[in-house]
Amino acid sequence: ASDVYKRQTEGSGRYFHESWTNTIEGKLDITSQVNMHHQLQLGLDAKFHELYFDEIQLPFIQQPYTEFYHKRPEEYSVYLQDKIEYPYMTINLGVRLDAYDYNTDAWVDPSDPNSELKETEMQYDWSPRIGISHIITDKATFTFGYGIFHQLPTYRNIYLNSERDLTTFSPIVGNPLLSAQKLSAYEFGLRNQLQEEWVASLVGWMKEYSGLNATERVPAFPFSYTINKGIDYATARGFDLTLEKVALRTNWSGRLTYTWSVAKANRADPWEGYRNTDTPETQPKREILMSYDRTHDFSVLMGYRVPKGGGWELFGTKPFSNFMTNLIVVAQSGAPYTPTVENVPQETNSERMPWINYVILSGQKIVPVGRFQLKFGLQINNLFDRKNVYDVYNETGKPDDPGRRANNRVVSGLNSDTVYDQPFFYGPRRSIQFFTELEF
Repeated sequence: ASDVYKRQTEGSGRYFHESWTNTIEGKLDITSQVNMHHQLQLGLDAKFHELYFDEIQLPFIQQPYTEFYHKRPEEYSVYLQDKIEYPYMTINLGVRLDAYDYNTDAWVDPSDPNSELKETEMQYDWSPRIGISHIITDKATFTFGYGIFHQLPTYRNIYLNSERDLTTFSPIVGNPLLSAQKLSAYEFGLRNQLQEEWVASLVGWMKEYSGLNATERVPAFPFSYTINKGIDYATARGFDLTLEKVALRTNWSGRLTYTWSVAKANRADPWEGYRNTDTPETQPKREILMSYDRTHDFSVLMGYRVPKGGGWELFGTKPFSNFMTNLIVVAQSGAPYTPTVENVPQETNSERMPWINYVILSGQKIVPVGRFQLKFGLQINNLFDRKNVYDVYNETGKPDDPGRRANNRVVSGLNSDTVYDQPFFYGPRRSIQFFTELEF
C-alpha cells in the first residue's frame, strides 16, 4: 500500500495535457458594383471543428482533476453590405447573421444538477452595422458608426467537465447553453484640415459589452459546484484627439495624440466568480474600474527626412543624404490596483500606480548600391532608461517595498530579503538595436 501511495504523490508536474484541433472552413465572397452609387458585397462562411482535449490537473493528489472531451462544433455566417457613394457622402449599410451549434448535451437548467439533459440546438445572432462619412465643407468631414458584434465563448467554457463530475473538490462545469458575447459600439468623429499641412480630428466612442462569460457558484445538494454563465457586463468610453502635420513643403512631420478613456466591468475576468465562490446573491452588482484602464494616454511622434542629395556638406560629401529619424514620446496613466491594510483588501482598484513614460529614438540611412538599396539603422528604446512601474505591492503601493509584515520577516531571519526582489514589477529598461536591410 505504501508503494501505491508513493507513486500517486511523488513528482512535481501539475498538469498532464494533450489537445489538438482540426478545422475545415469554406468561404465565399462576392463583390458587385451594381451602379455608380451602390456596391454590394455578399459573404458566406462555414467552419467545422473537431476538438480534442485531455488533461489531468494535480495528478499527485488522491482525487486529481480530470478533463476530457472530443467534440465537433459548427459555425456558420453570412453577411450582406451595401456601400452607397455620393460626392458628399458615403454610407456603409450591413447586416451579419451568425449561427452555431455546440453539438453536445446540456442540463435543461444549469442551476439544477437534477434537471434533464437535452441536445443543444442551433443558435442565431443578428448584427446590424452602419457607417456614415459626410463632407461638411471642403476641409471638414463628419463620421458616424454603429455596430453590433458577437464573439463565441472559449470552447473550453462550453465543454469543461462534460461528464458533469461533481465529486471533486470545488468542481466547475461548462455550459453548452451559452450564447455569444455581445458588443454594441458607437463612434462619431470630426476631421478638419486647419492648414495645408495641418489636420485635427476628434473621435468619441463608447462600447457596451453584455453576456460576457462568468462563473457562478451553485449551492446544490449534496455537491455544490460552479457553472459557466453569460451574465457579466462591461463598458468602455472615451475620446481621441489628434493633431497631425504631414510633410508636404517641409521635411518634417509629426502627430500628437491624446486619449481619455474609462473602462469598467462588474468582474475582472470569467474565473473571478469561481475564485471568490460568488453566488447569485453575492456576485458584484455594480461596475468597478478595471486593471487595464488607462485614463490618460498621450503620445508624440516627430519625424524628419533628408531627401536624396540633401543635408549638410562635409568634405565634398553629404553624409545625411537619404536619412530619416523619428522621435516618439509616450506618457500613460498607471494601472489601478487594490490597496490592502493589515492584509485586508480595500475598495477594488481604488489606487493607481505611477505614470508610465518613455522615449524611443531611431534613425535610418539609405545607401543605393546599383539596383539595390542598403539600409543601416539604429533604434534606442527607453532612451533615458526610466524605471517604469508595471506592478506594486498592494500594502505600500511601491515596487520595492513589500510592507511592514514582510520587512519584519526579513529582519527576524524568517525570509531572505531577495524573496521580495521582483524585477518584473518594472518595465523594460533601455535597449539599443542596430539593423541592416537589403531591398531588391
